[in-house]
Amino acid sequence: MGRAVRKFEVGQRKKDEILEKRYNWDRSVPAKSDVSDQLLAPEFDDILLREIYARTGQTLLLPCTVKNLGNKVVSWIRSKDLHILTSGRLTFSGDSRFESVHSDSSGDFWGLRIRGVYVSDSGQYECQVNTEPKMSLAIKLSVAEINLGIDSSLQARCRNC
Repeated sequence: MGRAVRKFEVGQRKKDEILEKRYNWDRSVPAKSDVSDQLLAPEFDDILLREIYARTGQTLLLPCTVKNLGNKVVSWIRSKDLHILTSGRLTFSGDSRFESVHSDSSGDFWGLRIRGVYVSDSGQYECQVNTEPKMSLAIKLSVAEINLGIDSSLQARCRNC
């Protein structure tokens, strides 16, 4: 029994020596997540749409496409009051008109849907990625009141009255 243990110890020692020669164990290697973050940092897709015009009552989709998101999270912030509207797929606004929209097919699209916009919704909205430092893409929303041009002096008349 002693021979078998001794033979195993000698064999293991040789394997350890070979490994030490083959690999430099003292070298500092970044963790896998650090390497992927360095190689494929998140970036906004080059979108030209930075200003959106709408009329009251319309439903809008503010676009935000982020490539190489990895384990980072996309959030939508309303700049005028710094209200966090969405984070990832979750919506944090008590106003049900706001909704996070994510495309499962590409995985890169993270939009903000606003149903029935008001003039008071006008302002800057930011698509943010929780990188260090924070990444932000600003989109300006301008909402105008619908003017139907109806004269207030018009009266309904009954033909058969």
